[in-house]
Amino acid sequence: MSFDSQTATSLKNITGNPLPYELPSLLEKLLEAIEKKYLLLRNGGIDSLKQQYISKLFRYQEWHYFRKDGIEFLGQILGIDEQGKLAVEAEGRIQYFGFKEIQFVI
Repeated sequence: MSFDSQTATSLKNITGNPLPYELPSLLEKLLEAIEKKYLLLRNGGIDSLKQQYISKLFRYQEWHYFRKDGIEFLGQILGIDEQGKLAVEAEGRIQYFGFKEIQFVI
């Protein structure tokens, strides 16, 4: 599913579906998905999980503008490092940013 909203507040707002969602069914699907990922991790699939995560990053491998400390710059998300910092190519080099150190310019 693709989301157009950057600040989603509910499934109804995003999907436009006015019908109530079957919460028990959604919970069951969510728990099944979590269990699958847990079992993959438990069986040594950390590299697979990391690659799945990276491939889902917003604007992954696309050139866009970012802002850090009020200064805008052009960059491209390449992945994450071992500490979970975002790896961004900018100004000809790879820079690493922690949680909320940079933001997208939308």
